[in-house]
Amino acid sequence: MSKKTFKKSEGTSLVSIIGDEDTVTGFLLTGIGEKNIKGETNFLVVDSSMQIHYFSKPTQN
Repeated sequence: MSKKTFKKSEGTSLVSIIGDEDTVTGFLLTGIGEKNIKGETNFLVVDSSMQIHYFSKPTQN
């Protein structure tokens, strides 16, 4: 079993996505998915039942 190490990269850009399940899945298949040391991901799947305040908070970090 391999152990994943986290390195801070210089000169890179953070990419994140907020979208429906199909859109987010497509982006994750291209390899943009990431989980940091705190367990936070750079993607969020939303649907029509979610309220705006729920998914606007992650973009404020």
